[in-house]
Amino acid sequence: MRSSPRRRPATIALVAATLSVLTLATTATAATVPEREALRADPSTRSAQAAGAHADAASTDAASTVDPAARPGAPDDPSVRSGAGRFTAVPTTRAWQGTVGTTPQRIPIAGIAGVPAEATAVVVNVEVSGPTAAGYIRVTPAGQDPQVATQAFTEGRKISNLATVRLVDGAIQAKVSRGSATVFMDVSGYYTETTGATYTPVPNARVFGERVGTTPTRIPVAGRGGVPADATAVVATVGLEQQTAAGYVRVTPAGHDAQVASQTFPADTAISGLVTVGLRDGAVQAKVSRGSAQLWFDVAGYYSASASGSVFVPIDTSRVASSDLTAAPGSVRLAGVSGIPGTATAVVANVEVKDPTRAGYVRVTPAGTDAQVALQSFAAGQTVSSLSITQVTGSTTDRRVQAKVSRGTARAYFDVAGYFVRAPGSATSIEATQTSRGGNVTRSTVEVGGSE
Repeated sequence: MRSSPRRRPATIALVAATLSVLTLATTATAATVPEREALRADPSTRSAQAAGAHADAASTDAASTVDPAARPGAPDDPSVRSGAGRFTAVPTTRAWQGTVGTTPQRIPIAGIAGVPAEATAVVVNVEVSGPTAAGYIRVTPAGQDPQVATQAFTEGRKISNLATVRLVDGAIQAKVSRGSATVFMDVSGYYTETTGATYTPVPNARVFGERVGTTPTRIPVAGRGGVPADATAVVATVGLEQQTAAGYVRVTPAGHDAQVASQTFPADTAISGLVTVGLRDGAVQAKVSRGSAQLWFDVAGYYSASASGSVFVPIDTSRVASSDLTAAPGSVRLAGVSGIPGTATAVVANVEVKDPTRAGYVRVTPAGTDAQVALQSFAAGQTVSSLSITQVTGSTTDRRVQAKVSRGTARAYFDVAGYFVRAPGSATSIEATQTSRGGNVTRSTVEVGGSE
C-alpha cells in the first residue's frame, strides 16, 4: 500500500522499529524438507578446462566474499534509476552468427531482430559451437572486457547460456579465452527507457514437468506459479533429463517455432538453463530436436504492464561475489554492494560453478527459500554457468540470495550484469525475516515510498 508524503515519517519509523526487532536471516540453514534430486547429472560428462577464467578473481578462505572493490549501495541515490529500462519480448530471432577468437568481436544488435536503436540492453541466448580448444566465452558491453566468463566449454562441444547485456552504441562484444569457435546470438527481447513491461520476481516455482518430443508441446504458464493472466513474458529455468538422443531443446512463444536452440545436450545428460520468453495466449512451447526428454519448467518471474513492477538498470558486467557452496543453503549478498542499491528487487547474475567435488546441481533462490528446483546441473569437476534473475530479500542496505549444491562442495562466482528497482512512483517493500531457535522463519514486509 502506498504512503502519502504526509505519512512517510511515521511509515519510516514503523520500518525502523520493525527492523530493530527482526533479524535478517543471513546465515545458512538446513533444508526442513527431505532433499530430492531435481535433475540428474551424468558423471561421464567431460570437465571443462576453463584455465584462466578465474586468474583475476582473488582467492579467499571465507565461505562467501564480496569483490574487494565493492562499495555500499545508495538506496535513495537518484542515479540508481538513470537509464532504467522496461522490457519488450520479441519472437526469438537469430541476430548474429560468426567466428569468434581471442580478440573481442564487436557485434551490432540495435536495428536487428526487432531491437530498436534506442534499446539500452538486450536479452540474448549465446551458443558456442565447435570450439577448437577448451576455455570460456565472454560476452560483455561493446568496448568492455571485464574478467568474467559467460560460459565454459570443452573442446568441440556445443553449449549455450542466456545473457543480458548492456548495449554500447547499439552493440555488444564477444571473445573466447583460447582458440576460436562459431557463435550464434539469438535475441528474445530488449530494454528501453520509454516503453515496455516491468518485471516482478516470484519465488521459484515448478509449473510443468512432463516428457516432450519433436512436436512442440504447449506449456500453459499464465495463472500458475504466481504468473498473472496479463503477463507478456516469463523468466524460467528449463531443465532436461533422460534424453533418448543427443540434440537441443527449443523454447519459444506458443505457436512460434523459430530455428533456434535454447540449449544443446548429449544423450541422457541432465542440463538446465535460464530462458526469457514471450507468452502467447498465456503459454510457451517446447520441443527437442531428436527423440524425447523429461522437461521441467521452473518460473522465477514475469513481465507485465503492472505499475508496481520493477525496471531494469544495466551495468558493465562485474564480479560481485564468490562463495564456497555446500549442500546446506548459504546466503550471498548481491545488493547493497558494488553500486547495486539495497533497494534492488532482483539481480541479474551469471552464476558459474567451478570444481564441484560430486555430480549434482546448483540451486539459487531468494534468501530464506529453498524451492525444489535446479539452476544448472554439472558433472564432478565440471565448470559450467547459468544466468540467474533472482529476487533478493533483506533490508534496504543488504539484500541477498541463497545458494547451495545438491552434493559435495563447489566454488561459485556471481557476475552481475544489472539489477531491477521499483518503477518510479511505486512503493518499495522492505522484507525482514526472524529465525527462531527451533528454525521456524517468520517474514515481515512493510512498504515505504510511493506518491499520490
